[in-house]
Amino acid sequence: MRIDCTTEKSGLAVKVLVGLAAVWTLQACQPVPLKISQSFDVPYGQYHTLVRHNVLSKGELVCQVHVEKNNLGDAWVPSVVLAAAEDDKEDYSMFLTSSPTKPVGDTRLFSVRTHLNDKPIVRSTFFKALDTNGDFSLRLAWHEDGSITYQVATADSKSEEQLLETPGFKTRHVSVHTSGVTGSTNCELKGAKSESN
Repeated sequence: MRIDCTTEKSGLAVKVLVGLAAVWTLQACQPVPLKISQSFDVPYGQYHTLVRHNVLSKGELVCQVHVEKNNLGDAWVPSVVLAAAEDDKEDYSMFLTSSPTKPVGDTRLFSVRTHLNDKPIVRSTFFKALDTNGDFSLRLAWHEDGSITYQVATADSKSEEQLLETPGFKTRHVSVHTSGVTGSTNCELKGAKSESN
């Protein structure tokens, strides 16, 4: 995680009183969100990890997504997925997924799935919206108490924030996956671990 300790908003830095120095440092030195932009072209039936980062005990991942093309087939549905997971295999995980209706129509579905020891626990489509030219956003946030909140939006509508109070695992990394889609993402990650953490 990068820390931004710029002094541009305070010409008082040279004359900061010792008693106020710690307060000034706390206000001026905030973690800088990690910005990640990626293009993707994943064929039908294939699954690709675009982004994966180890994270601190709280943070947020927000991705603005543009899908140019859904690469269609008989069995699999094209999708973009944000994941919060405890283990490398993502057997203890939550997946926030967006996919078109099948056959591809003008509606986009948003769903959440959780797994514990690779067994599905929660499977729910919680929001449907008109597909606005393949543009949508996905947001998930993990908290120190272990809970996860998530929310989705298109150009025309936005879901209520949802709460997964007891996911059954601790979020240690987050990732972005794509399957059977062509497009791009612009993501912002708060709470990424640096190599020194």
